[in-house]
Amino acid sequence: SLNNVPEIEPNPDKNIPGHKGWRLWYNDFRYNGPDDRDLMPDELNAQWAAEQLQQKHNKPFMLCVGFNRPHAPLIVPQKYFDMFPFDSVRLAESFPNDTADCADILVNATDYGTEGYGYKSFNTIKNYQPYGLKKWTQAYLACVAFVDDQIGKVLEALESSDYADNTIIVFSSDHGYHMGQKNWLFKNTLWRNATRVPFIISGPGISRGEQSDFPVSLLDIYPTMIDLCSLPSDPNSNGNALTLDGQSLLPILKNKNTLLERNYVVSFVSSKTHEELKGEVGAYTDHHTAIIDKKYRYIRCFNGEEELYYLPDDPMEVSNLIKKAELKKEVKYFR
Repeated sequence: SLNNVPEIEPNPDKNIPGHKGWRLWYNDFRYNGPDDRDLMPDELNAQWAAEQLQQKHNKPFMLCVGFNRPHAPLIVPQKYFDMFPFDSVRLAESFPNDTADCADILVNATDYGTEGYGYKSFNTIKNYQPYGLKKWTQAYLACVAFVDDQIGKVLEALESSDYADNTIIVFSSDHGYHMGQKNWLFKNTLWRNATRVPFIISGPGISRGEQSDFPVSLLDIYPTMIDLCSLPSDPNSNGNALTLDGQSLLPILKNKNTLLERNYVVSFVSSKTHEELKGEVGAYTDHHTAIIDKKYRYIRCFNGEEELYYLPDDPMEVSNLIKKAELKKEVKYFR
């Protein structure tokens, strides 16, 4: 909680001078109480965006607004912790021995390029003190509520502006997050919790209140905006001349039951190499890769180990079906 003002003891061996009070980068962060303090960065971003929307703009514009939370460190005002009383906090659903049938290189060798940071985080927080994981979950929920408020400020400013009826809103995130599933507390995996993100598009010409379970990618944002905003279809024509990746989601936005040409998405995590690629495409043998369509998640590690999950019956990806003889056709397709 933001009201737990820190006091950092000096540590000459690590060149730490010591400090009392919150810091905002290299500056003092004024905190005299919940109603007498500086604004946090996310609050400043929301305020700035609201101000832009209240101004007069004579040309079409794009406004990009980023928020840090719920990214660590999990620090927000106390009132957001109060929204989730500790006794009411429930841990994310997890399953005993969930990693027993997973690829050995992912579980035991922990070769993610992060040296198994997610396993270490899970064990550290779980064992930190009684109810450590529950306290962490409460803080995470508080951060989600906090950022919801900041997004709300931007949307309220839009609604009261001259641009409420002609603005496309795209809301998403860079990655998902494990909350303890598969004994992992982090990103950087190819399972569901790390690779699924919020993805909401709203505005003129888009069906209201609809959901689609069609697999889509963040790469699809640009082609979709080309169609929604009548932008040039070849943005790289005067640059590197490369074609644009992704596909337009406009057909789905108009009718959620529409089928698109590409019915799968690909995710990958770098594991084997941290060498600079200098613009070259990394070899697939240096990565763990996942392919997701409406029914399956297929994971192939660079050493050849595989996982396969049937999502309609197993959305939490508990049972690895890669050795099921009756699924040979599906495995061959994904390979």
